[in-house]
Amino acid sequence: EKTELGRILDPLADKLLLISTFITLAFLEMLPLWLVILVISRDLILILGSVVRYLTIGNLIVSPTLLGKATTVIQLFTVVETLIRDISGRFFIPGFVSPLLVALFTVSSGLHYIWIGAKSLNTESTS
Repeated sequence: EKTELGRILDPLADKLLLISTFITLAFLEMLPLWLVILVISRDLILILGSVVRYLTIGNLIVSPTLLGKATTVIQLFTVVETLIRDISGRFFIPGFVSPLLVALFTVSSGLHYIWIGAKSLNTESTS
């Protein structure tokens, strides 16, 4: 059954799982700390933006974009690739490629969400 609360909590739970995995992999020195800080910062900015929208307009829209979904896929791929690399010792792609892809997609989707949020706030405030 789909509920309003589930629509908000499901992506939040996914993000918390990914963030905790990134933190763990950084603690184990399997991922660079700067990457974890970047991923967490983006998510915190998105959460803060959602809170601002809710407080100013009174509603919350949680709708992932294609770029946001692609970012999640790249982040998940990086986690899986990092774990496989650690277990097998084999590199499927050069070790620096996954973190760079995660950084590129994380920054791009973060800026995209900020742009969408600013545009929606602008539209709502002029209505």
